[in-house]
Amino acid sequence: MTRFLRFITHRITIIGILILIQLFVFGWLILSASKYSQWVVYSLEVLSFIVVFFVLVSEEPLVYKIAWIIPILIVPIFGGFFYILFKNHNLTKRTTRVMSIIDAHRVESLKSFQQNIDVDDIHVQKIIHLLESDHWPVFNETASTFIPTGEAKFNYLIELFKSAKKSIYIEYFIINTGQAFDQIFPILKQKASEGVDVRIIYDDFGSSMNLPNDFDKRLIQAGIQVYNFNPVRPRLNLSMNYRDHRKIVIVDNEKAITGGMNLADEYFNVIQRFGQWKDASILIEGKAVVSLTRIFLMNWENKTKQFEPNLSSPVQTRPTDGLVIPFSDSPLDRNLITKHTYMLMIQSAKKRIIITTPYFVIDQELQTALYLQATSGIDIDLIVPGIPDKKYVAVVSEFYYKQLIQFPNVRIHKFKEGFIHSKILYIDDQHATVGTTNFDFRSLYLHFENTVWIYRTTALKDIKSYLEDAMLSSNMLTLNELKKHNLFYRLYQQALVGFSHLL
Repeated sequence: MTRFLRFITHRITIIGILILIQLFVFGWLILSASKYSQWVVYSLEVLSFIVVFFVLVSEEPLVYKIAWIIPILIVPIFGGFFYILFKNHNLTKRTTRVMSIIDAHRVESLKSFQQNIDVDDIHVQKIIHLLESDHWPVFNETASTFIPTGEAKFNYLIELFKSAKKSIYIEYFIINTGQAFDQIFPILKQKASEGVDVRIIYDDFGSSMNLPNDFDKRLIQAGIQVYNFNPVRPRLNLSMNYRDHRKIVIVDNEKAITGGMNLADEYFNVIQRFGQWKDASILIEGKAVVSLTRIFLMNWENKTKQFEPNLSSPVQTRPTDGLVIPFSDSPLDRNLITKHTYMLMIQSAKKRIIITTPYFVIDQELQTALYLQATSGIDIDLIVPGIPDKKYVAVVSEFYYKQLIQFPNVRIHKFKEGFIHSKILYIDDQHATVGTTNFDFRSLYLHFENTVWIYRTTALKDIKSYLEDAMLSSNMLTLNELKKHNLFYRLYQQALVGFSHLL
């Protein structure tokens, strides 16, 4: 009963109800006006067809054009007017100006770290050039350590926080209070009292349902600065889709951890909601930490509107261990840097591609890239959850599994012990990415994400062991298994696929 009362009185629940009321009022007004005059109906339908034309010639990705055009044409009396009112077409001039300034500062602060490094693989060189074109430097003098479990990451976090002398920066999509946070919070509080600069960014939508209402106040009283990213508001605005999906911890600008894990008990297997939670992170030490610091500060500067130029100077380097490029992605530009990096990595494969992702909902371009490699004789292994956390997304993912598994040289492994949440793309024992970006539309188009690309580092061996262990703990999916569904399930799946860009 207490949990139910907390749910129905929570800010996010109330906002959700208010948004539903807005939708109801919108529909009632349209229907009322249409009953008053047939010309209103004709006008709204003409408006919808004009909107469809503008959607067709817009610069939106094709999947988003289709996703808007279909419902507009199905219900033209509502569709066009709804699009005009609620689609977030353009950012305000002020927001655009602030973003441009912040990104210019990011470029300027990383300029001194740019260096010309040639590799003997032309495909890998293209990946480096792509990321450098978005002003993300390639680093040597950096060490990387793969962290294969949530339990191991938690131990690293405790050790890092206790060792902090100057600063602790924390950014997560989800922060939940629980056993894990209760062990971390006293350390952060103590460090803040010692004069360490402690800052936390969390995403409002990802975190708020499971945080107490006084969470921010509690942090501030402990001397910790906090930023609630893109607060959910009681209005129907599709900019609410822009979520901060990043997971970054940086200590003293010398060490940083990123990867798939949020700061909540299930990620460390303190509790098990979906069987074993199998996830992974990567620890970066040395020069490349500067890019992760800058990624964190970009969102922080969006809060304060003040640039902090002296926070991105690395204190020390490490012996060179391959090449490392940390980078981030934003839905507010049209670079699609993570998607394009994934595509170049897939195209670079000469023997084998291994992918782990909790959600697999890809566009035609990524599907074609995988198809071309598979039909060219490249082995492709895809590792996916056995117990999904979101069943409707799993239903849609199965649609895409069914397409992929019909390609030659493709194997899909369903992790039978629970939920695999890591986001890894591994190519030929040569290079890989570890980060926050799923193989789905939301990550590639709508979320703020961050990723680390590594080339010929010692961490690759541990990543391969992690992937092979996951495959050994999986069942191989077959086409017959994916086709073995009744008519109702298939219709339900097709309906969800139509809105898969939002899942």
